[in-house]
Amino acid sequence: GVVQCNRHYVMKTNNVIGPFTNVEQWCEFRFLFLHSDPVKFYELSQTLFHMVKNEHSPTDNTTQNPQLTLKEILHPIHNRPFDPSNYIDARERPLTSNLRCSLKSPLLTKSGCCIVTRDYIYFQPASGVFTSTASKAICWKISDVVATARRYSGLKDVALELYFVSNGSGGCVDVPKRRYGRSSSSGSSGSKTSSTSSSSSSVLLAFETTKERERVLHLLPRQIPCHTDA
Repeated sequence: GVVQCNRHYVMKTNNVIGPFTNVEQWCEFRFLFLHSDPVKFYELSQTLFHMVKNEHSPTDNTTQNPQLTLKEILHPIHNRPFDPSNYIDARERPLTSNLRCSLKSPLLTKSGCCIVTRDYIYFQPASGVFTSTASKAICWKISDVVATARRYSGLKDVALELYFVSNGSGGCVDVPKRRYGRSSSSGSSGSKTSSTSSSSSSVLLAFETTKERERVLHLLPRQIPCHTDA
């Protein structure tokens, strides 16, 4: 696939989040698709291009589907149910419904859904637009949680931070950790890759409502202290 343009942006130079570099120069970008259909990629790119164009030129009627919004495009992704094959134990049963939430770390937010069982907290990241297959879930062992804290996500009091003991990732895969000046290392256990973190490591889950956050918090053992309780 080939994309030609007169202007492009260079993002995250040296991994710095911003500002972006605006390059006013004709360029040609070539893409090689190994495992996906380029036609769908182009169709989605065209939809997003016209969506942005119409925001700046509301009278432009060139969009094939002017009623389509970004929220409607992302709706099937964010509402994909939790895949039971992600359970560590096939006998596990969910104690919550499919809770839409985000896994937050510095400079990164992953949208997805959360499920709590008796032994684990699961987070299933939202997968691509064109796939019906659920992503591999991240999980944390509830027995490794040593403390919690209610947090804000923006201006909404809907987030929950979980603190873990050393090696408290619970056999998780690709867990974004919030670090406080301590180092971490990686190891393996069976077929899963576990991340070994210091005692100050934690994860932050932002739910859609305070009620959902409190539901998850109340399912945790009572002996786990909450730092933000009076």
